[in-house]
Amino acid sequence: MYEKFYHLRMLRLNELRQFAQRIAIEYHLEALSAEETLAYVRHRIQVAGRPSDLFLPEALQLIQQCTEGVPRLVNLVCDTALVYGFSEQRPLIDAQIVRQVLQDRAANGSLTLTGYETRQPNQSVAAG
Repeated sequence: MYEKFYHLRMLRLNELRQFAQRIAIEYHLEALSAEETLAYVRHRIQVAGRPSDLFLPEALQLIQQCTEGVPRLVNLVCDTALVYGFSEQRPLIDAQIVRQVLQDRAANGSLTLTGYETRQPNQSVAAG
């Protein structure tokens, strides 16, 4: 319970007053299951007008595993993987691209993902 409302207490701090004033709606999204993550990513890709199989199954499995289905993290990893794929002119997003995103984010400390932040650069996350 303490962890669940910690952010609310933080927003009440005087130093964060202006930030708190900019928050119009507060809502907590529960983590998605593996099936929900797959459906979520495919839906977002389809709505954007791309083929829903743009992310290969092993890439989606790795995204689910490392983000634990947290929608904000799923979005962040997928968005970055799309940028990496575009820069490499890859037609599909595979697990190799996702691993590179995870390694780069873990290396600079900008993204903490379950089980990934403590891995060495030459270690990979095992697929399922």
